[in-house]
Amino acid sequence: MIGQAFLREGLLNEEQLNQVLSHQPKQKQNLGETAVSLGFLKDESLAKFLAQYFSHPYVDLAAEEEKILAAAEFISEALARRYCVIALEKKGESLVVAMADPLDIRAIDALRVETKCRIVKVVASRTAISGAIDRSYHTALRITKSMDRLVAADKVSPDDVQIHTMPEADVQMEQLKHEASDAPVIQFVNLLLMRALQERASDIHVEPEENSVTIRLRVDGQLREVTAPPKNMFQAITTRIKLLGNLNIAERRLPQDGRFKFKFFDRTIDVRLSSLPTVYGEKLVMRLLDRGALILDMQSLGFEPKMLENFRQALTLPHGLLVLTGPTGSGKTTTLYAALNAIKTPTKNIVTIEDPVEYQLTKINQVHTRSDIGLTFAAGLRSILRQDPDVIMVGEIRDRETADICIRSSLTGHLVLSTLHTNDAVSAVSRLIDMGLEPYLLAATLTMVMAQRLVRKVCMECSDIYEPSPELLKRLEAAEPDTLLWKFRRGRGCARCAQTGYFGRMAVYEQFLVTEKMKGLIAEGASLQRLKRLAQEEGLVTLFKSALHKVRDGVTTLDEAFSICATQGEMLE
Repeated sequence: MIGQAFLREGLLNEEQLNQVLSHQPKQKQNLGETAVSLGFLKDESLAKFLAQYFSHPYVDLAAEEEKILAAAEFISEALARRYCVIALEKKGESLVVAMADPLDIRAIDALRVETKCRIVKVVASRTAISGAIDRSYHTALRITKSMDRLVAADKVSPDDVQIHTMPEADVQMEQLKHEASDAPVIQFVNLLLMRALQERASDIHVEPEENSVTIRLRVDGQLREVTAPPKNMFQAITTRIKLLGNLNIAERRLPQDGRFKFKFFDRTIDVRLSSLPTVYGEKLVMRLLDRGALILDMQSLGFEPKMLENFRQALTLPHGLLVLTGPTGSGKTTTLYAALNAIKTPTKNIVTIEDPVEYQLTKINQVHTRSDIGLTFAAGLRSILRQDPDVIMVGEIRDRETADICIRSSLTGHLVLSTLHTNDAVSAVSRLIDMGLEPYLLAATLTMVMAQRLVRKVCMECSDIYEPSPELLKRLEAAEPDTLLWKFRRGRGCARCAQTGYFGRMAVYEQFLVTEKMKGLIAEGASLQRLKRLAQEEGLVTLFKSALHKVRDGVTTLDEAFSICATQGEMLE
């Protein structure tokens, strides 16, 4: 038994072994990995022990850097990361592979299938292999190595990947397509998409500069710069991405929009592509829409219990208008999808009209607007009303015509959900009236408005309790009197959160209930100040106070609470 071998070698004592054995079923790891995760054993010590125990060579990967870089092409990055393996060298029909677990039969089978080689196992620590994978599949290094190999084999000339200096009208489309189909270019785009998924990015920005290229990933709402390819590959890379999105590669003077899909293991990712002409070339932005990451459980979104109860009650009404407000990227569509998922039943006909349809939901009829052929929000809404709907979701109220149809739809017995761009919930009333809606019609239909923002969550792997400055605590007491009793948390930064101290995001809400008294003020055309005053008297919880409640619960930090506050003077109200 390998546990007894740990005891004989003095790597574990009896008490530690018993703890490892009790934790192993929960961890779903082998004995050695569990011992490492519990801190009883070092990763490197485990690797040396396994190499000796199973009679395989132990390898210090730090001394094999050149071999690893040269052999990285034999195993895909996806397979290497999935099974924690790295290729060292190929000898005839055999491939030497460093493994953290030499008994992983599934890894051996997958390697044999992918490489068509006999696998020769050596052992290295899991940490060393993970680091080697990061370095060997590092985008810039992989592209450079691939290009060097192709040039050395006379398969491609360096001139084939240079940016054309000829006039745009003379650019040959076939040449651009040829460049975009080169192995290094395809590999770069694939690796970029894979890295974005692994880092939980929502967007990829490819930005040309005068003598370089910048690539940034938006993770948890913040842009992070990653290693970019050389500038002479920029044209080929943008052409490759535009071909994927079915854009016109000859058109580089006008913005274009496209879509494509790709699969990563069992995940299907939708990508929305946008190109924008800039001084130094086309900037591309790819929005990644991972269906598997869509949150459809309203309890997981970030609602406070009372707000969630109010929202659920509003969704049970047979008619009325519910509006979500907030800037682009604040999670409004996700909240609406979760709401629709909660109320969909075989007895309800739910229809949405969106620009674009971000995620496809079962048992819900979704319409994608097409302004180029006249299918606008207003035109689509008019047709939807002839489809006998019970619930209608409108992606955004953009103009008076759309707002008017939403109001009249709710007046005629439909529940209408939509979004609007305002800084807070109460301001939605003024915004809709400014669009030209009659105050008495709005008062008769509006049931609830919720403002929404996203705050980053503290990374629980590296979070610590800390004490804010006395001056800040004194200011916070004006908003929440019991702040002296709170335990404030913030992340130090670790590998899991990429040294940011944050991992993931959560919504905070400001919920404005349109009571009978409020309907009276709206109908008489009361000012925004009067509406806000009454809302506060009726217990309105502002976005800032909602964010402070997340700080109190240790979910986010004070910095994040301040970042979503419209005016810091709100704290003193």
